[in-house]
Amino acid sequence: MNFCLMHYMPTVFLLFFLNIVFAQVKIEKEHRVSEEVVPEIAVKQIRKFYKISKLKWFVEQSSEGLSYEAKFRVSGYDQISVEFDSLGKYIDAEILVKQEPEVKRILDSLYNKYKINRLQYHLEVSLDSLPVILYNREKIGERNDVLFEVELTIKEKDRWIAFEVLMDKKGKILRKREILQENDLNLDL
Repeated sequence: MNFCLMHYMPTVFLLFFLNIVFAQVKIEKEHRVSEEVVPEIAVKQIRKFYKISKLKWFVEQSSEGLSYEAKFRVSGYDQISVEFDSLGKYIDAEILVKQEPEVKRILDSLYNKYKINRLQYHLEVSLDSLPVILYNREKIGERNDVLFEVELTIKEKDRWIAFEVLMDKKGKILRKREILQENDLNLDL
């Protein structure tokens, strides 16, 4: 029994290590697709609940799998994104935000030098409740279930590194992943 455990220990350690490393890196590729390739249930859900404009569909391939994203506008918002899994099941929604003083305060306390590239409210609420939330725009920032998703560039030592950070309203970092740009994935031989 002891020999068996020792035999598999390097493999178990390697898998555990790789899971930790890749969980801290964001690798994704997104491209626009026609509505015809999106699962019908996702299309129906978007069309049913929203009086929208400029609807565009995207497919995203990431380390977490394949997903579809509807990006559109609703009166008063620059961009809303609703994500569905590969079968059309709703995952979450994000709302582009121009600024949020609370996020700046939190980031100022964490980092000496940084630049916010993109800021979004991240909503893990039911799809049925999303229209009500959207039409009560001034109340979104007051909700306890709203998270902040921030894409930012942070100066670490002598270089700037891009990260995606998910945090709650109290500033607790729930996830921080380095963003690998497409050219970072090429091997130099």
